[in-house]
Amino acid sequence: MKKLITKVVGLAVVSAGLVFAQSGVVQVFFEDFDTPLVDCRVDLVFPGWQIGDGGSCTTPAGACDINMYRATWTVRNAVVPFWCGTNPLGGQVAELYYNTTCFHLDTLVTPVIDLSAYASGGIRLTLTHVFDLWFTNYGYIEVFDGSQWVKIDSFGSWTNDHCGRLTYDVTPYAAGNPNFRVRFVYYDNNDWYWRIDSVAILAYPCGNPTGLQVIATCPDSLVVTWDTAYGGDTVFVEFGPAGFAFGSGTRVGVAVAVGRFDTSLPAGTYDVYVWGKCGTNYSDTLVYTLDVGINVPLPHVDTFTNGPNGWQFSGVAGLVGNTACGGVDS
Repeated sequence: MKKLITKVVGLAVVSAGLVFAQSGVVQVFFEDFDTPLVDCRVDLVFPGWQIGDGGSCTTPAGACDINMYRATWTVRNAVVPFWCGTNPLGGQVAELYYNTTCFHLDTLVTPVIDLSAYASGGIRLTLTHVFDLWFTNYGYIEVFDGSQWVKIDSFGSWTNDHCGRLTYDVTPYAAGNPNFRVRFVYYDNNDWYWRIDSVAILAYPCGNPTGLQVIATCPDSLVVTWDTAYGGDTVFVEFGPAGFAFGSGTRVGVAVAVGRFDTSLPAGTYDVYVWGKCGTNYSDTLVYTLDVGINVPLPHVDTFTNGPNGWQFSGVAGLVGNTACGGVDS
């Protein structure tokens, strides 16, 4: 799965992720839990949303105070812990909060989202969350592909505390699916909480460039290639020093039929953004981080010994190692 805090794999890529497209995106579904307003923590009741209460907790009679425990998912004003840094939440949020006398194993499921009109292109799930870890609690994000639930991410002791904006490529499960849903599964065993906000499904009528590779070649070239059968008309590449602000780098547009963009760059670490254009629509934007012209380890290790099965030298050997070209004799 692809997400902003991110998992994408590419040839010779150190890291890669997803950012929002410039245009052409359709927001098919959105929920921020801000309407109606509540004046205390109350059970979550929003049209089409479903709650599965699989734990042992019950709501105390008359519980309304913001600090009172409840049996299952609730709505409350956004509260962000100090360790999360910049506030990723806003207004009200969905929350499952621990209870010291019982455990939760509860689900929160979106309404059915009809994506039958988006059989081509890309589909993204985005949301904001705060997951507060305490020993054994965990949370899963799952999607319904039309026949079964598929886990696309998880949080727990293996991730520690976690917060921020998440973006997932759910195209394989969502494109053309008339019964797409998202499910949040949380188990707390008396331990802390999970807060969810701003759940959105975004459709990109223009799909990503296919066969995409973003690589650094020796000694100093950035090379981007793609499948010339990609259905768009233009592939855009923008690059600059790692961490540069998108829109402030060097940007080029190349006809799909060309299939390639390359340029020489000074040695360094670069961010490279790539996206496609189909008529008036754009795909979402992929960002890669990679090293150009920086030393890499030798691709071969040998033991230099005299003898019939080893290396033998006469005179001075001209071997040069640990160079930007991977140990090529220069």
